[in-house]
Amino acid sequence: MKNVALTTIVFLLIFAFRLNAQIIPVFENTAIKSVELAPSIDEKGFFWKIKLISKTQEKFLIKITKIRNNDKYEIYKSTDDINKGINYLNSNPLDSTIFDWIFESTDAHIFFTVELLSKSSSKSFLLNFPVSITQKEILDLRQSALLFHNKVETISQNNFYYNFDGRRWSIVNFQNNNNQKFYEFYPHPAIPEYSAELFQIFRYLYIDNEKFNSALKDKKNFFQNLIEDPKSNCKSFKSKILKEDKENLYFEYTVESCNGGKPASYFGRYFVGRTSAVLYVFIYFETEIPEVNKEIYRISLEKQSSNY
Repeated sequence: MKNVALTTIVFLLIFAFRLNAQIIPVFENTAIKSVELAPSIDEKGFFWKIKLISKTQEKFLIKITKIRNNDKYEIYKSTDDINKGINYLNSNPLDSTIFDWIFESTDAHIFFTVELLSKSSSKSFLLNFPVSITQKEILDLRQSALLFHNKVETISQNNFYYNFDGRRWSIVNFQNNNNQKFYEFYPHPAIPEYSAELFQIFRYLYIDNEKFNSALKDKKNFFQNLIEDPKSNCKSFKSKILKEDKENLYFEYTVESCNGGKPASYFGRYFVGRTSAVLYVFIYFETEIPEVNKEIYRISLEKQSSNY
């Protein structure tokens, strides 16, 4: 009975984790060309500077919400119209606890939803996107917090993470072997070994061996080598190259099982850069990736930097 109860608890945990908030990133739409958000601290308090470029003559109000897992914090709501062209805005001073990330040891990746509400109709337009803030910028913010508000806290030692979709993807594995680096992330609040999703990054630095470098730069050959083992040893293997350009190859492949393991679907991008090649892969442990996840993966892969 204890084993049955434990199995039930694990299943419920996994199920709950899969229900955790997922938001498809949207960086531009028919009404908004772009939104830029920059944190700032001065004698008046903690706030966000906002630059919004509107593409429409229609009058709008705007609401901006910060999202972290299932927590939401409204940081801005306009009382005046947003006009076509460039709009410069400032949030009201916010509770300093919303800026708790300035006392973390890693770069910050904060996810926002921006909603434009039409004044003349029921139309609304959404943007969803992450904002990344480097440690250098964070150090400047800490100094401002101390200077203007005498606020200082112990630095929380956090592992490196991302925020692709409103969920915090924390690093669970990192290896650095000569010219190869490997990173692996899982979405909060899953338990890594039970997570339904993983994100992996493999970086291969070029070396003083042109034959080795040429093999890395041959995208299709690299992909064939990548899938050779699962194609030969896994049950019900399927693969597809989604698109290719000068620097990138996007792909997916699926296995029903491999060496008795779980089914898995892989959605990835292989990037060939000037000094290295980088493989990015999202793994979903089912034979089919839900459409919402696939769209999140697609946009996240296209936006990924090769600077690892």
